[in-house]
Amino acid sequence: MKIILTSVGTRGDMEPFLATGQIMKAKGHHVICAFPEQFRSLADDTGLEFVSLGSKYIELLDSKDGKAAMGGSTGLKKFTGALKLAINQSDANKELLLKQHNIIERKTGQDNIQW
Repeated sequence: MKIILTSVGTRGDMEPFLATGQIMKAKGHHVICAFPEQFRSLADDTGLEFVSLGSKYIELLDSKDGKAAMGGSTGLKKFTGALKLAINQSDANKELLLKQHNIIERKTGQDNIQW
């Protein structure tokens, strides 16, 4: 079976997918990980095929506004950070969805997609 695992987030979000992928691969399935570029080495270390979703989304979360919105600030600074993040995140989300769609289209014949 050909399976695509796709996720966006932190390393903690990727690890359950990688563990699942290793189990599936051990059972003879072809597993493709579609993650942000920052997690290529994690997929490589597990021996799973990797397809990049780029780095824009994670860079956005690591930005000053992303850090303020995600818990690094309080009060008005947190609110304005969250507002700026929401505005900028819209474009990043669109790009991410297009990349996921293109990966699925390119990797035709997959039997299962997990996200």
